[in-house]
Amino acid sequence: MENAPSDPSPKLVEEYVEMYLSRLTRPDYPGEPINWADLHCIEAKQFKDGSWLVRIGECSPEANKLCRDVRHYLHGLGITADVITEW
Repeated sequence: MENAPSDPSPKLVEEYVEMYLSRLTRPDYPGEPINWADLHCIEAKQFKDGSWLVRIGECSPEANKLCRDVRHYLHGLGITADVITEW
């Protein structure tokens, strides 16, 4: 997996998340309430320390596996992020 540019824009981080979300399937997340028809990245926000907050919409705030998987994917690109989900 290639690294992201050293200073990616919020739009680029959102595009990475959208690309990752588009590959997911229901069987990978049994029991996690997810609106698969409208699952999307709401926001990617960078903090002064270089870390990110990524908000994903149309998913239960308790979707821990999804948050962990997106965080791991972004980490593989060289992006340190906290990931939260919300309806």
